[in-house]
Amino acid sequence: MREAAALWFQTDEAAVALTSRGISMRDAAAILGISHQRVHQLLTPETSPGRKAG
Repeated sequence: MREAAALWFQTDEAAVALTSRGISMRDAAAILGISHQRVHQLLTPETSPGRKAG
């Protein structure tokens, strides 16, 4: 379970890093091998346990 959490965190951080550098959510998704909807979820504070809204 710890490995899964670490992988989730790494994916979340990678999505943030890619999109903050101007890469679209769809392109970031393709790079990460996940859906663009999942990238959107990772970037939305309400759906990301590691982030706080506001």
